[in-house]
Amino acid sequence: MHRRRLLIVLIVFVLLMTACSTSESGFPDVPAYRAVAGTPLTLTELTKVAENSSYSLWVDPEHASFEIRSTSGTVWRSLPEHFENPDWVHNMLIANLASILTVTALDASLARQELHSYEHCVRNNTVRYQSIPDGVRFIFNYSRQGITVPVDITLTDDGFTAQVAPGDIEETGVFTVNQIMLLPYFNSGTSDDDGFLFYPDGSGVISDYKKDYNGPADITVAVFGFDCGIGTIEVVSNVQGYRMPVFGVKTNNASYLAVIEGNASFISSIYTGVMRNNNRYFRNAAIFTYRDVGRVFLRDSYTTVSTSYTIPAPITATVPMSVRYLLLEGDDIRYTDMAFAYREYLEDIGVFAELLSGNAGSAHLTLMGAVEKPSSFLGIPMDREITLTTFDQANTIISALHDSGVGSMSIFYMGAQSGGYNSQWTRSFRFNRTLGGERGWKRLITSMQNTDNELFLIGEILQVHRTGRGFSSSRDAVRTTGNGLNFQYDYFVQDGTRNNYERRWYLSAPSLWQDAFKQVREHSYMSEADAGRLVFSDYNQNNPVFRDRTGPALIQALDNGGDNNLALSYGNSYVWELQPVLYDVPLGASGYFIQGEEVPFYQLVVHGYIEYSGSAMNLSADKQLSLLRSVEYGALPHYFGTYAPSAELNRSILEGMFAACYLDWLDVAAEQAEQIGDLFALIRGQRMSGHEEVSDGVFKTSYENGVIVTVDYNTRIFEVEVRG
Repeated sequence: MHRRRLLIVLIVFVLLMTACSTSESGFPDVPAYRAVAGTPLTLTELTKVAENSSYSLWVDPEHASFEIRSTSGTVWRSLPEHFENPDWVHNMLIANLASILTVTALDASLARQELHSYEHCVRNNTVRYQSIPDGVRFIFNYSRQGITVPVDITLTDDGFTAQVAPGDIEETGVFTVNQIMLLPYFNSGTSDDDGFLFYPDGSGVISDYKKDYNGPADITVAVFGFDCGIGTIEVVSNVQGYRMPVFGVKTNNASYLAVIEGNASFISSIYTGVMRNNNRYFRNAAIFTYRDVGRVFLRDSYTTVSTSYTIPAPITATVPMSVRYLLLEGDDIRYTDMAFAYREYLEDIGVFAELLSGNAGSAHLTLMGAVEKPSSFLGIPMDREITLTTFDQANTIISALHDSGVGSMSIFYMGAQSGGYNSQWTRSFRFNRTLGGERGWKRLITSMQNTDNELFLIGEILQVHRTGRGFSSSRDAVRTTGNGLNFQYDYFVQDGTRNNYERRWYLSAPSLWQDAFKQVREHSYMSEADAGRLVFSDYNQNNPVFRDRTGPALIQALDNGGDNNLALSYGNSYVWELQPVLYDVPLGASGYFIQGEEVPFYQLVVHGYIEYSGSAMNLSADKQLSLLRSVEYGALPHYFGTYAPSAELNRSILEGMFAACYLDWLDVAAEQAEQIGDLFALIRGQRMSGHEEVSDGVFKTSYENGVIVTVDYNTRIFEVEVRG
C-alpha cells in the first residue's frame, strides 16, 4: 500500500514535467541541431573516403573504424593496435576497444546500460555509411534497443572533427540515451610506446606512459564542474576542476590536441584512463550528456521510509556535440606544442583578439567587508554581523600597501551588501550601513580615480543564501528534474558527508541573471563571486533549460556589450572571450591517482591576453613557495585582507583564514614586491613562448619579447633575464 502511494506521487511528478511549456523566462524552445543530408555509401574493405591537401580519411567496415593519414606518412587510428590480441587485452574488453562510439542508455527500469558500437552494431550488421562533404557518416543502429546515433567524421586543414547531431538521434523503443562517448581509444598507446596523456585538471597535467600508476585506473570529470542544477551531488572535495574543454594524447610520432567545441563544452566530460591490470592502453575521450538524470526522494509519512527514484530530465541537448582534433606530428611533441595549438585555435575563432596593453598591475587584493557568524541572545541562537573592513578602512589598507612598495592593484570587494558575505541576494543591491553605506562606497571610488588601481564590487547572484529583496525561492530558484527546489549544502571535506549544521541555500534561475548583473554594474566595475566557476541547468517545469543553453546565457549576462571592466574568480574558459581580470586561477592540480606532472598549460594559453592571479598568498602555509609558483606561471601576487583582527573570523564561514588581517601580512607583501621588481611590467601583454624543467626542481618560462624567468625550487630563488 505504501509502495503504491509512493509510485502514484512519482507518476504525478513525471506528468507535471511532461506538461512543460515555454514561459516568460526568456528561453524559448529551439530545435535540436541536425546535420546536412548524406549520400549512401557502400564499403566492403578499407577505403579512402575523403582527402584534402594535408590528410586522407580511410574507413574500415570490418570494425566500423577509421584512420587518418597525413601526406608525410603519419597515421592516427581510431582503434588501438593489437586490440584483438588476448595477450594484450582481456577478452571482455575487446568489444569496448573495438568501438568508436559508446552510448550509455536507460532501459525501461531507468537502469544504465553501456552500448558499444562494435558489440551491438557491427556484430549485428546494423551499421550504415553515408558520404558527406570532406568526410563520412557512420550510422550506428542499436536495433535491439531502438536507438540510432550518427557520427560524422570530417577532415579539416589541421585535422578532423568528430560530431553527433542531437536532432538526428533516434529513440524508437523503451531505451533512451543518457550519454555519448566519442572515440574512446583514438590514438591510444601503451607503456611500450613513447607518449603521454594531457588532461586539463587545474592548470594542466601530463601522465607519461612510462610511469607506474596506483589506485583507480581511470577517471571522468565534468568540464566546468558538476552541473549542480541536477541536484544529485553528495560529496565535495578540494579539486581544481577542469576549466578548459581540451585534452590530448601523444603516441610516438602521432599526437593530437582535442577541443570540445562551442556550447557542447557545457554538457561535456573528459574520460582519462591509464594502463592497469586487464587494460594496457592509455586513453582520453570526450563524453557528452544528451539527457541528464536526477533523483527524487520521496518520504512515506506513515513509515518515515525514504525512497529515491531516478528521474530523467525532460529536455535533451540541442547543440552539435563536436570535438575538433588538432593533429600534431613529430617525435618531440610536448605539452607546450598542444597549448600553442589551442591558443592559435582560440585566436582563429576570435576568443583572443587583442593583447593586454597599458600599465601593468602589481598585485590583486580581495577585501572582505562584513560576514555573519553564529551567536545567541538570551539563549536563542541567531546570526550576528561582524564588520571586517569598512569602506574607509579599505582605503587605509590600500594606502598601506602602496607605502610598502606594492604598485597598482585590482581590488575585489566582497561582502559589501546588507548582511555581509553570503547573506542578502544582490539583485536589489543595498550597501551595508555599518561599512559606510552608499556614500562610503562612493568615497572609496573617488579615492581610486587618481590612481592606477581598479575597484570591483563582487556581487553574489548565482548562489542565493537568503531570500528577500526581490528573490522568492518558489518563483526564482533553480529546480531539479523532479521539479523540487534544488537546495545546496556544505559538505565536510574530511569524509564528504553533508554539513547539516549550516544553512542550506539556493541557485538563482538563469532568467534572472541579465537584470541582476546590470544592477551590480550600476555601482562600479563588476565582479561576481561564482560566474567564472558555476554554470548549471534549471529543470523548472514551466521552462526547463539545459546547460548547453544556460552557459551562453551566462556569458551574455556578463558581457553587457563589452562596455564595462569585469573581474571573475576561478577562470573557466567560457569567460575568456570577455577578457576579464581573473583571480584564484589554478596554479597546480588536484593530485588524482592517475596524475603525473603538473604543467602550466592554462597559463601557456592565456598569458598576454588575460591578467590573472592564483589563490591568496598570505593564506598559504609557505608564502615563498607560493611566490615562486606564481612567478613561474606568470601570475600576479594575490592577497586576501581584512582590517579587523583575524580572530574575528572564528566560527564564521571564513574560519581558518588565520592571516587575514592586513597587519599580519603587510611585511610579506612588501618583501615580495621587492623580489618581483618590474617583472610583471616586462611580461604584460606578452605571450609565453616556452616552459620546461631544465634540471631537477629548476623551471624556465620564456616570453616572446625575450624575457626568460628561471625558478629554482631548491634554492628558493628566481632570476629574470632579458634577451634581445
